[in-house]
Order: sequence, then structure tokens, then C-alpha cells
Amino acid sequence: MSEKNWLDLLRASVSETGSIAAAARFIGVSSAAVSTALAGKYPASTRKLEVKVLEKLLNAVDCPHLAARIAHDECASMRTRRSPGTREKLDHWLACQDCPVGDAKGLPRSRFAPPSEIKGPVT
Repeated sequence: MSEKNWLDLLRASVSETGSIAAAARFIGVSSAAVSTALAGKYPASTRKLEVKVLEKLLNAVDCPHLAARIAHDECASMRTRRSPGTREKLDHWLACQDCPVGDAKGLPRSRFAPPSEIKGPVT
């Protein structure tokens, strides 16, 4: 991918998340790295940063439950894990089991509780 394309993805992420800091957190790099790369003043090779940007942003999914963009591996992890203990995570996990985004990405469902075994809301 050309330098322009990954930087365009990075700019779009900053715009979408609302800040350099939020985009950097999502990608897993420092906000200084994002800021200097966007300014064209990154002091070293940008190859490692480019790889991280592409891995996180090209493999991101729009989570309908969270109404946010999350990393593909975060989506896969939530969908395939055992049912979590907290109510908030349990609601997310249950939503993942029948999520059309996960289905479209070919992610497996949790082997611990297939949707056919989930009977109504958990209270």
C-alpha cells in the first residue's frame, strides 16, 4: 500500500474518533507517533507504524452492539469466549452470538453457548 493510502486511513481514523489520542489508543501507538506521522515529521522509518495502522484499521469492524468501530481481533475474542461474568459484557457477548457482522466476517460463535441454547434474556 502506498504511503498516501495508510496516512489517509490514519487521518480518517482521527476524524472518526474525534482526536489523535483516541485514534492512537485504537491503533495501539502513542499519540506523538500519530501526530508526527500526520505532520510528515516522523523521525524514523514509518514502516512499523504503517503496519499497525493497516492491521487495525483495515481489519476493523463496526460493532452494532457498541455502535463503535473495534478491532477484528477484539470482535473475534468477544464472540468466541466463554460467557463473561459482568452484566455489561454478558449483554455484549449475547449480542455477538447472533451478530450479522460476525457472520459476514466468518467468525465462529462461542462453542460454550450456541444461539440455539440461549433462551430469552438473561436476568
